[in-house]
Amino acid sequence: MSEAIPHTNSTQMEAFSGLPLPIEMKLFAAWETRRMPSNCVSRTCTLTLSNLAIFEQVEPGLNFIVISVSMKTPRRFLRSNEISLPLSGLVDIPLKLTFTHQYPHFLKRNGNELQIRLQRRKRTIRGYKTLAEGTIAMSTVLQRNIINEVLPLYRAMSGKYNFQHVADITIESLMSTPLSSRVQTTEGMRVVVLLLVAMGNHA
Repeated sequence: MSEAIPHTNSTQMEAFSGLPLPIEMKLFAAWETRRMPSNCVSRTCTLTLSNLAIFEQVEPGLNFIVISVSMKTPRRFLRSNEISLPLSGLVDIPLKLTFTHQYPHFLKRNGNELQIRLQRRKRTIRGYKTLAEGTIAMSTVLQRNIINEVLPLYRAMSGKYNFQHVADITIESLMSTPLSSRVQTTEGMRVVVLLLVAMGNHA
């Protein structure tokens, strides 16, 4: 589920300030987390991006990209709308993208990685191709929120890094917070209702 915020009088505002307006979107996903294993807890990740700089061409003839966010486990993607690129494929643009999603935070394993990718739509089949990627260990975010830090993005080759630094994305803020007790209670009630329905069907 995503919501793109339209700009009001953007031409007048841009002309007045002399600066490009940020690309603004708010994206939210509430994935099922009630069937989690016992070694993880439900948390909410909130990420705000404020700038994207692509200084090496990630693919010839590329016209649009999307910014996708996912946890390494489970791999569910939250994607922005398409962002247009100039003919050169090089940009330095302000953003105001906010991604909010629930995720299972594992207590004793290294699967808590937030992955930020530049992607494009595949031309012949459904899906997206990853062009560049960067990762953040969420265990460090639990210790302190990330504020105004630059994350390097590296070219993706056959699903692996080749450590060629092609872009930077600025993280205005990144935080991980416990899922509210109200939400957890609601999920628990849904489980009880489903069990009662199942028992009624077998009666």
